[in-house]
Amino acid sequence: VIVNELSTLYKHRSAANYQRMVRIIASVVNNTPGNIGIFTPSYKILTELMNNGMEKYCNKPIYQVNSDMSSSENDQLIIDFKDEVLQGGAVLCAVLGGRSSEGTDFKGDLMLSVIVVGVPFAPPSPRINAKIEYLEENFPGKGRILGYIIPAINKASQGAGRAVRSLTDRAFIMLMDFRY
Repeated sequence: VIVNELSTLYKHRSAANYQRMVRIIASVVNNTPGNIGIFTPSYKILTELMNNGMEKYCNKPIYQVNSDMSSSENDQLIIDFKDEVLQGGAVLCAVLGGRSSEGTDFKGDLMLSVIVVGVPFAPPSPRINAKIEYLEENFPGKGRILGYIIPAINKASQGAGRAVRSLTDRAFIMLMDFRY
């Protein structure tokens, strides 16, 4: 499912926008009979979702990955989250491109829904611009696609695919941004 009316574009970031996102997220969380993964492009966006009522509207425990977590702390958080499947489920909130959205599998019934909030474009930087310019020189007309758009789509695909790890796995997947 793609939610077309929302976005994490800088010009769309507001309390009202985050509150609309939270209400949609809560609807999925509260209607999923097990674990849910919510993946955002940045810790800032994740924090804004939390600040705008995630815990208030969601009827399941929330496990939030933080940027200062050690590897062992993250591993324990994932173990605890997976154990929640026996208690009716929980919510895992993490960033796209991180350990939990790319390096952890939630096969079978360990995650039944995934929500990808926003498109994980890299922040503008001299390094990103140099990469795009290099690719443009070598692949005319394709530099931005190869150096900026495809890496973002790959991160989003990694997050969306956490719950589908075999041919028999099924999950509800929501992409929350009109740019998809």
